[in-house]
Amino acid sequence: MNDWGEKAIEAEAGRRSSRLAAITAVLFVLGFSNLFLRSSLGVMAPDLSREMALGPTALSTVASAFFFAYALMQIPTGMLLDRFGARMTLAGMLLFTLAGAATFAGAKSGEMLTVGRILMGIGNAGIFTGAFYVLAQWLPQGQVVQRVGMLNSFAAIGTLSATTPLAALIATIGWRDSYWIFTGGVAVLLVAVPIVSIFHAICFFLDGITKSLGASNIRNAHLLAGKAAVKFMQNRASHGVIPSFHSQAV
Repeated sequence: MNDWGEKAIEAEAGRRSSRLAAITAVLFVLGFSNLFLRSSLGVMAPDLSREMALGPTALSTVASAFFFAYALMQIPTGMLLDRFGARMTLAGMLLFTLAGAATFAGAKSGEMLTVGRILMGIGNAGIFTGAFYVLAQWLPQGQVVQRVGMLNSFAAIGTLSATTPLAALIATIGWRDSYWIFTGGVAVLLVAVPIVSIFHAICFFLDGITKSLGASNIRNAHLLAGKAAVKFMQNRASHGVIPSFHSQAV
């Protein structure tokens, strides 16, 4: 293989590695946010109960709303992934997560807290399904399970962060401001998804150009090699080393 072909393969492999790293980073953070949201209510429940005079029944309704919405959206999420792909589906569901987090952070009643949790449950329903869908498409078969395990391990840090770290943050700035910070993080994720998609499209375009130029270069190399071979044979014939192409057979 010529130098161009080797460089083209190296460039394409580098772009694919960069795309995979960017996509994986977004998926890992999405997994983190999923488990953080599942577990965060337990730490802030005493503050919610005092501020809004919520009893055990009201608090349990707020807590369970997320899981009911999450469970009900599993099959529809799979259908959306099959129909529209991971980028559009995850970006659309992040809008629900963002709306839910903002509603929850600004809530003045148990009902609004419940609405916020429902929206967040809808938005998070497709995170792990979408992540597995993407990893299965992008990774060789022998690496999928390993990367899924890494995703689950990183996502579990979200559960850990929703315990002592969140409690310390709430003690410092209050539960409402803490949730606004999380809402800002979701907004950043919402921006990151189209940025990664644009980066993917640019790399795909460059890969196409590289392959096109590489194929053209290979064809030119073959033509030059053929011409060189003919010229070499003609020169040999002119010096009597081999019979000329135009000589008569003896």
